[in-house]
Amino acid sequence: MSPQAGRRRLMIILGTRPEAVKLAPVILEARRAADQFDLLVVTTGQHGQMLDQVLGFFGIRPDVDLDIMSHDQDLCHVTTQALNGLYGVMRDHRPDCVVVQGDTTTAFAALAAFYHQTPGRSRRGRAPVARPVSAFPGGDQSSADHSHRLGDGDMTADACRAPTA
Repeated sequence: MSPQAGRRRLMIILGTRPEAVKLAPVILEARRAADQFDLLVVTTGQHGQMLDQVLGFFGIRPDVDLDIMSHDQDLCHVTTQALNGLYGVMRDHRPDCVVVQGDTTTAFAALAAFYHQTPGRSRRGRAPVARPVSAFPGGDQSSADHSHRLGDGDMTADACRAPTA
């Protein structure tokens, strides 16, 4: 992804059906603002076919699909494959800003944006991360998703916003 003059490189990362539902309007709006953004939509494929159905409904084709879903996958597989894949995508495309949504393993793996050190970038030498958050986090406080919510949002995001902001 090489930016056109005056446009920012915007990477939107998603991997699950709920993320696609919430980020589809953001993706569509960013595409309408093509004079402002070079958009790269990246999917991990954490939810595989369910993700594809939602993206198809909105007419969205990912620019990069890590396709990490496998038969009998576990959280360790999803996390390591998504983290390694996203780190490589960050290295190759060098986004100016990264948007992730939710508290899933995909959102957690977007820590690659936090880990990816690029000289001359924003605060701490990395691309800023914006993370829309749920107004109703609830859920099982001992779940992996809860730990991801604490790890990816509270500690690494430059901005946390409601999905409708």
